[in-house]
Amino acid sequence: MRIQLSDHFTYKKLLRFVMPSIIMMIFTSIYGVVDGLFVSNYVGKTAFAAVNLIMPFLMGISTLGLVNALYNFQLMRFAGADGVAAYGTIMCVNFIFVATYIGYSIGSAPIIGYNYGAGNHRELKNMLRMSLTLVGIWGIALALASQLLAAPLATIFVGYDRDLFALTCHGFRIYALTFLVNGFNIFGSSFFTALNNGAVSAIISFLRTLVFQIAALLILPLILGIDGIWSAVLVSELITLILTTVFLIKKGTVYHY
Repeated sequence: MRIQLSDHFTYKKLLRFVMPSIIMMIFTSIYGVVDGLFVSNYVGKTAFAAVNLIMPFLMGISTLGLVNALYNFQLMRFAGADGVAAYGTIMCVNFIFVATYIGYSIGSAPIIGYNYGAGNHRELKNMLRMSLTLVGIWGIALALASQLLAAPLATIFVGYDRDLFALTCHGFRIYALTFLVNGFNIFGSSFFTALNNGAVSAIISFLRTLVFQIAALLILPLILGIDGIWSAVLVSELITLILTTVFLIKKGTVYHY
């Protein structure tokens, strides 16, 4: 059945429309996962940690590179090379999980942009409602899957080292709570981009990926130790969710969704 942007979208039709984007993003993220898997298992944890340490410098001066460098610096202080290797494993899984949110946001943006441009406020409301529902359900599913799969996934990457395995499982179970929240912020930023409001989208993205994370990474470890590092993203995403919610409420009267 052919789907057009002017259609009324149901959950089934929406999922069919966005699925190619989600699959594309998942396969794009797999490259880094496979790379880390082979380095960890065939060269060892020290080499795996070294790759994660040098990666921010290869990224150059960017938000992601700066934040990752700070993560590695803090982990080296609190847990040494094992902490960096554990973080590398968590990031490999995180890339795939977050890719589903990014893929959905990319896939749904044309529908949102079309209905905004056409002045179809009813369908715009429908898209926002369905998107928030789907993101919420998927966030719960990812968080639960992360708790259940923490040990098997850690075994695949670092099962050869008992202490590193335990550290990775512990860190991943804390970090995985982020999946309950970050989907809303990723979609929220994309939503305002589709509405041609790049300023709000940029504010959400910039504060979420740089300002709030750096603040959390510097403050939380002083209070919680290494658990503060694992929970830094969660705290950053929760603060961003408040900001995203405020923008969605305030801009509702402007865009009529």
